[in-house]
Amino acid sequence: MKKVSLIMISLFVLTGFKASLAQTEYGQGNLVVAPSVDEKYKKYLSLEEPLAFAISTDGKFSSGSFCQQPGTCKDINGPKIALARCNATSTNGAPCKLFAIERDVIWYGRISLKSDVGTGPIHLAVAVEEKFQKYLGLDEPLAFAVSTDGQRSSGSFCQQSGTCEDVDGPDLALERCHATGGPKAQPCKIFAIGKDIVWDGAVTLAEPKLSQPPTQPKASTPTRVRSSKAFRDLEEDIRRSQPPAQ
Repeated sequence: MKKVSLIMISLFVLTGFKASLAQTEYGQGNLVVAPSVDEKYKKYLSLEEPLAFAISTDGKFSSGSFCQQPGTCKDINGPKIALARCNATSTNGAPCKLFAIERDVIWYGRISLKSDVGTGPIHLAVAVEEKFQKYLGLDEPLAFAVSTDGQRSSGSFCQQSGTCEDVDGPDLALERCHATGGPKAQPCKIFAIGKDIVWDGAVTLAEPKLSQPPTQPKASTPTRVRSSKAFRDLEEDIRRSQPPAQ
């Protein structure tokens, strides 16, 4: 799938029979595209006269429609055909939505490739967890990336809300995260798109280190003070032990 097509967000004005399509059939929201779907979309774009391309909302299934004899498909409802074919292949219940009409991407949302998204269990360091909480508090967060060992992270966000339609947030977050490590550091993967966690695996948090209470100095054992009688007895014992003077 071409990079430019992945990050493009456009509202396509439909004409003729296409105008009858309900807007609920247009894809929207964050989409993580599986590699197989990406390959299928590339083939769709290479067709002489592609009509429409649909993708399931989980990014795992897709189907397209095209004109076998270019110039003869004016009355063919390509979007309806693409949706029907896609829904027939979606075996996990995720509905299909229109991704593109002809070569124009109409999916409204941020799109990333599955290969860029983290998989498997991950244990987030305390610093990474704190950074992610700050990221979630932003007005318009775009994407958040974490190293596969959970020790490093970085995010991207829109400084002026509503002006970042052409910004590839996931790619920017990955680039920044990779820059935080050396050549032998663990690679970074996408952890969240917008405010949605897309990491495919169990996520656990590191326990914050509890501050140790200050060590109390041991109380010194008070020196035992002998009574005056005890001193007199001791002096008497010492005197008796000494040999008599010659």
